Amino acid sequence: MLPLELIYTIIDELAGDKPALSACSLASSSLREQAQKHLYTEVTLCLDGRDSSRADDLHEILYSHLQLASFVVSLKVPISQPFERESIIARQVTLLNRFPRVRSVVLTSARPKEAQWRTMQLNVRIALSTLIQQSTVETLTLDRQGSFPPQILSYCWQLKDLTVRRCLLQGSKKQPRTSSAIAQTNQSRQRGHLSESSRIYVASDFLREVLIQTSSSLSFSRLHTLDISDVKTQRIRAVQDILNAACLTLVELSLGINYIPSSPDPANPIISLRALTRLNSLALTSEASYHPGLTGRFLSIITSLPTTLCGVKTRITFTVYPAVAFPTAYPEEWRLLDTTLTAMHTAEVLAPLRVFLLSLDGRKQVSAALQRMLPDLDARGCLNIERRTRP
Repeated sequence: MLPLELIYTIIDELAGDKPALSACSLASSSLREQAQKHLYTEVTLCLDGRDSSRADDLHEILYSHLQLASFVVSLKVPISQPFERESIIARQVTLLNRFPRVRSVVLTSARPKEAQWRTMQLNVRIALSTLIQQSTVETLTLDRQGSFPPQILSYCWQLKDLTVRRCLLQGSKKQPRTSSAIAQTNQSRQRGHLSESSRIYVASDFLREVLIQTSSSLSFSRLHTLDISDVKTQRIRAVQDILNAACLTLVELSLGINYIPSSPDPANPIISLRALTRLNSLALTSEASYHPGLTGRFLSIITSLPTTLCGVKTRITFTVYPAVAFPTAYPEEWRLLDTTLTAMHTAEVLAPLRVFLLSLDGRKQVSAALQRMLPDLDARGCLNIERRTRP
């Protein structure tokens, strides 16, 4: 008979083969635990109102065998509504509190309702909040969560990677209680922060308006990577506050700007990168409709980089709309863009540098005209022009 250590090694090699692992778990009691560690590392646990009392149901298996839940490291929880039967709700709430080693949590819904979290049963909401606030959770993904209270994130003490997609979050006027606050713990009276936060991805209008407001209780002083997909003029101050707070640690920055005013606005000055002394990767995307002055204002963001920086990996994207105010009508602005970016590339401040022009006018002659306006960038191989059909 093979040594047990060798058998365990073979089982470890079968980590992605669930049928084989299932067979191993049934072969003998000595192999069962090692196989189950791999079988239950990643689990999808549907949270809904159905009866989950069948012996072969995942809910029932995890509920009846507590040690299996302790193997779960990555947990995905699809949430559907409504929850009706109290007995089912009680079982699911109990189950959500049985994952002591989970490090990654995904909350997702197929069809989010705006009032989803507001109308959710209190004990379910508390259980979900407690789950994502566990000290073991380092990665959290919120996908299609309606009315999610972002203040809950203030108590995710070990969170390192936060991704939010297509979420409708509660506005700042609402102050939902976190699970810590409901339990009336001392922790609930402390200032919330994302300790050791290494990455935050922001792709939601509601998140942008709630999470990055200046009065947010979250601290960005340890933020390494920031991605804000849609920066509006009225939110520039909030974005600037984050950049200033993260200036000593921020190394990767991605900003998508959908509107740049043609003239300076004292109430909302253009974003400055001057404080980002550790930045090594920059992505700027402008989907603003072209108008006179846009190039200069956009360049003011790029040229605000600290003069001490060198070798910033840079990707700049312009969306060029047809008709209304076509950019070839302002060749001097594009020449300024060409000259400035080429100079920064030559000085190796922006290196490597890629400039993408997404033309929504499908005609070849339009692409050729755009290419002629940026000759230096084109000669250096930094320019890419792509023709697309307007959505």
